Amino acid sequence: MSFQVTLVSNGRKFDVGDDETILNAAFRNGLSLNFKCGNGSCKTCCARIVSGSVHYPWREPLALTAEEMQAGSVLVCQAAPLSDLEIDAQIRVGLMEEVRLQEIKTALDGIHIKKVKATVVGLDKLSHDVMRLQLKLHSPLNWVAGQYANIGKNGIFRDFSIGSLPSSPDIIEMHIRRVPSGKFTNYIFTDLHLGDELDVEGPLGTFFLRSRSTRPMLLVAGGTGFAPIKALIESRIEEGSHVPMVLYWGVRQERDLYLADTVVSWTKKLADFNFVPVLSECEPGSDWMGRRGFLHDALAADIRDAGAMDIYVAGPPPMVEAVNRVLSEKGARQDRLFTDSFEFALGPSADVA
Repeated sequence: MSFQVTLVSNGRKFDVGDDETILNAAFRNGLSLNFKCGNGSCKTCCARIVSGSVHYPWREPLALTAEEMQAGSVLVCQAAPLSDLEIDAQIRVGLMEEVRLQEIKTALDGIHIKKVKATVVGLDKLSHDVMRLQLKLHSPLNWVAGQYANIGKNGIFRDFSIGSLPSSPDIIEMHIRRVPSGKFTNYIFTDLHLGDELDVEGPLGTFFLRSRSTRPMLLVAGGTGFAPIKALIESRIEEGSHVPMVLYWGVRQERDLYLADTVVSWTKKLADFNFVPVLSECEPGSDWMGRRGFLHDALAADIRDAGAMDIYVAGPPPMVEAVNRVLSEKGARQDRLFTDSFEFALGPSADVA
């Protein structure tokens, strides 16, 4: 069932499909609503409901309080209508925004959010706190490299980036960091087994490879933000692209570079690829010869002019914000700066298993 959304600022109307987000429906109808992270972790896409009601079919918005939702605030990147709506939302305009909107419409054409069952076919502990989860989907998904999906059990869902390529549409790979207070991540590490079934909802998000661009690529990953960045790079390799790429990967200690061998293999497959690992908490007495400190400081020291690059940044919000600030000061074009800001959700206290 579809509902109609009216923008009170200009009277524009568009239809939203069943469990389709307001933001995606707007893109599909040629309207660019203001947004940033695309996964409910920030308030950039926050709008005000004038009339009607919404729900959040994928997950409750992390960035809104219960009081704000009660007052009519809504995150259009996550919300789906339960009735016809009137909303007060900010619309982006301008030539750069038109180019950006066309990229999104072209890339996401024909991609639909689905709910499917999946069987666990891989559980590989890549480091002391990162698990590679591989799922065989009972029904294939169509996605673009860089997007994410929700995985869940017994109604409890968490979103994770897809680290594998769309060319294998029935298998998805995710890199899951164990969080001590995280009920769902602890379930993945201790109670999930090969052959178990999980629910998958996706694909989601507008963080994806702009494959038609020939601009040099600057890729910045913090922790398991490496997963979507890995998908972008491997997609370029699959295409046979010769676009220059440089990857900055920031982690705490050397052991957290959990797929360093994979990155080294890329240097052999790509003629113009550079890798800069950065450790923020190098252990005393370590023989690490690479960069130390914060990721944004390394970028501030190395990047002279970011204006000619396509920039992809994925990781925890403080890192993403610091990197964006530095690269903006270095001349990054806002229409060529793409971000995926991770946010850990504590979620309900109910048992997963």
